[in-house]
Amino acid sequence: MSKKFGLTSLLVPVLILGWVFVVNSVFASDLIDLIKWDFPNNPDDAVADSGITTNLSQTIQSQGTNSITFSSSGATTNSTRATGWDSGVDSKYWVIEFNSVGYQSLQLSSKQRGSATGPKDFKIQYKIGVEASWTDVSGGNIIVADNWTSGVVNNLSLPAEADNQASVFIRWIMTNNGRVDSLGDVSSAGASNIDDIAITGVVVPSASTLTSIAITAPATKLSYIVGDTLDIAGLVVEGAYSDASTSTLSVTATDITGFD
Repeated sequence: MSKKFGLTSLLVPVLILGWVFVVNSVFASDLIDLIKWDFPNNPDDAVADSGITTNLSQTIQSQGTNSITFSSSGATTNSTRATGWDSGVDSKYWVIEFNSVGYQSLQLSSKQRGSATGPKDFKIQYKIGVEASWTDVSGGNIIVADNWTSGVVNNLSLPAEADNQASVFIRWIMTNNGRVDSLGDVSSAGASNIDDIAITGVVVPSASTLTSIAITAPATKLSYIVGDTLDIAGLVVEGAYSDASTSTLSVTATDITGFD
């Protein structure tokens, strides 16, 4: 049966021909991209570029602006772009929706750029489901410039309320009408671009806990001489859990330390 482990790592001493190795079996769930837009094609479209299956049909949208396009240069490849942000304080924004069921400890990354007459100040908000009210994300204020380095958000932690939800919305909303060059208000031709949007998380751990581990199959190669390369093909480690279930892990060479 498949189990999710609640421990970050476990050190397993393994005795082979008088040498003691340590098997570092990583049981914690890896960081997973729940949904991502990086606009690799030219032109691209609004649909998510990667993520878990339940999110692959989600789209990015803007509210209150002109139609968005997908052929402008981005931080890496291309980006999505919109004009028509004038008089947009507290009403115009980029928005995405995603499913986080089965995942927790969510983080958000994104990159924004504005033309000289485009919007300068944004903040990130979230809500759970369509009917909920928008709430500010702590640390989510963004100042945009005419580059891809100023308006960058790296691994911003989302509130725990967003964990394990069927519908989470995120928006980047204008907080004032000032434009990027600080020479007045945003013009109707002023543009905002957004790129490299990613929501990551880890799998919600099982309620059961790991109680012990055992080697259920030794490695095929058991004899070594000085200078040999470690070969652990066939080595299998099994974990036992508090609910009497077990789960088997085939260990790879990267899980081993102490062989030299």
